[in-house]
Amino acid sequence: MKTNLYAKYLLADRIQKAAEKCGTTIATFNIRESTGSYHQDLTVFLDSFHRGKGEEREIIADKMLTALPFLTLARSKGSIDLKGSTAQGLTVCIYAGDGVCERVQVGTRKIAATEAFTVPASEAREEPIYEVRCIDSLADAVSA
Repeated sequence: MKTNLYAKYLLADRIQKAAEKCGTTIATFNIRESTGSYHQDLTVFLDSFHRGKGEEREIIADKMLTALPFLTLARSKGSIDLKGSTAQGLTVCIYAGDGVCERVQVGTRKIAATEAFTVPASEAREEPIYEVRCIDSLADAVSA
């Protein structure tokens, strides 16, 4: 779908105003003339991406989700990503930085012993399996 570049600038302005109301600023806007393989028309890095603590980023992300209802929360290894599509078909990805996450051991796996003729030989052992878990304050508020 070919979209008007002016519509993308209007969306960028709308996001800028929402960010200011949420108490943050935009560090970087990237408006693409055609989406191609990037899959979004507008990429935004909030100032909180480079500054602030995880708790502050969580609060800003919650406010942005309220201010721009077409956005949804997507987490990737602790990173707070706000993604969405407008009624006009413009796609947006807003990066807020890392949230409040912790590395948790969720299990172990058995590692088999290696043969004596391999260098270096090793005995069978168990190795921990870790997972990154993030506190989702928005999900907690919805489920309460």
